[in-house]
This record gives sequence, C-alpha cells and structure tokens, in this order.
Amino acid sequence: MIRGRRAVALVFLAVALIAAVGHFVAVGLPALTNSGSSDRGRITLVCGKCQRESDVPSAEFGTLPADPRTGCVRCPNCGGIEAALTSLRCPACRRAIPPQAAGPKLVCPFCTTPLGPQ
Repeated sequence: MIRGRRAVALVFLAVALIAAVGHFVAVGLPALTNSGSSDRGRITLVCGKCQRESDVPSAEFGTLPADPRTGCVRCPNCGGIEAALTSLRCPACRRAIPPQAAGPKLVCPFCTTPLGPQ
C-alpha cells in the first residue's frame, strides 16, 4: 500500500513539474521573441526649434547633417539643425525631454513634473 501511494505521489510530482516547466516556457517564450520591440535600433531626437520628437533608425542617424559646435543634427520634422539626442523620458507625460542646462531644479518642459531628486 505504501509503495502504491509513493508511486502515485511521484507520478503526480512529475506531472506537476512538467506542467510548471511548460507554463514558464509558454509565458516566457513570447516575451523573449518580442524583446526587440520598436525601440531597438532607434534613436530618439528632440528638436529645440519645433519641440517635436523623432525616432530615427540608428543607421540613418550617422548620415544626418550635424553642427560640430553644438553636436545637434538636422531635425527630420522641421529641417532645423537643432535636434539633440535624448536619454530621459518624463514619467508623467512620457515625452522625450530635450537636454537642459543644469540648474537647481530639473522639470519636464511639457508638463512641469519635477524630475530627479528634489
């Protein structure tokens, strides 16, 4: 009787283990294949002239005309050479934030949400 219960318990444990592994593979595999979302290989620029953001392919970024003094490139939207790289996105409005001069208080220029430690 004890051998029968032990065998049933082992079969139940094996089935549960297989089901758990199958579940994690089914849930994790789509996340792994979709990890290269639309952001991969793209650079976000924010123009100081038209205040619009643009996503350009990283291969195209190197071909954009640039101003060597400021490091800004030509804006794909308005054509002005005032587009700069952005590495910060506002947590409230989700817009890309253009580079700003260091100051006592950094805020989002679009929705005035305070950024960083206050």
